[in-house]
Amino acid sequence: MTFWDLSAPFYDKAEQANSAYNGMLRLVRELTPKGASVFEAAAGTGSVSLFVADKARNVHCTDISERMLNVARKKADRRGITNIG
Repeated sequence: MTFWDLSAPFYDKAEQANSAYNGMLRLVRELTPKGASVFEAAAGTGSVSLFVADKARNVHCTDISERMLNVARKKADRRGITNIG
């Protein structure tokens, strides 16, 4: 089990503690064209992908940690987001 697997359950809290995080989310959303196909490497728990999913045609996430991706899938399911894979 990797550090990232162990971090998955609380990773979102750590991201939110980063003062630049919200600005980064807004910038990525602003730069994402409507109808784009989005690929996010090192997606972690999918925060960026989920933030732009409503603008994108589809979003593909990858990460070294399957546990991180499982958190992302659960978040997408809870929000009714279906264009992420």
